[in-house]
Amino acid sequence: SSAASDVYKRQVLFASGMDHLLDNIPHAMAVTIRKEMYSLMGRNMYYRIRNKERLLHPDEQKQIAAIFSKHGIKFKPAFDKYIEKYDW
Repeated sequence: SSAASDVYKRQVLFASGMDHLLDNIPHAMAVTIRKEMYSLMGRNMYYRIRNKERLLHPDEQKQIAAIFSKHGIKFKPAFDKYIEKYDW
């Protein structure tokens, strides 16, 4: 394969599932964060991702992490598992 195509085919960590994403967050704040995630990705997509029907791209993981830190949460979002895949 040529060097040019290798640039696009790097492996990255996609996140799969987020069942416990809001477990360690106070309820009222978790509700707020969930609403922000709905507006970020849409309610439908939120549930597809939560139910492992769609993987979360690293950029989307960063967006969720940004929502966490905006609300003063000191830890990073924890997804159910990570899957190494080629990023197209």
